[in-house]
Amino acid sequence: MREKNTQDLYEFISGEEVGTLRERNGIVKGIEQGVNNTLNYVGDTVTGKKGPEEIFSDLGKLGQGLYDDYIDPFAKEE
Repeated sequence: MREKNTQDLYEFISGEEVGTLRERNGIVKGIEQGVNNTLNYVGDTVTGKKGPEEIFSDLGKLGQGLYDDYIDPFAKEE
């Protein structure tokens, strides 16, 4: 109820329509996109649209991305 009142007030003052919290929340959008991408990837793997070479290449990219994002920043701090 509070969110609706806040949205109405903002719309009245700004003259702009406000989307729902779900529409405005970048984290939720990111999770939805991640889930959709994962389901599509699994589907492509199961149906054979992705071959073993492409899967191994993707795993290598994933490993490098994880290293770059989570390990390397800490290694650089030391």
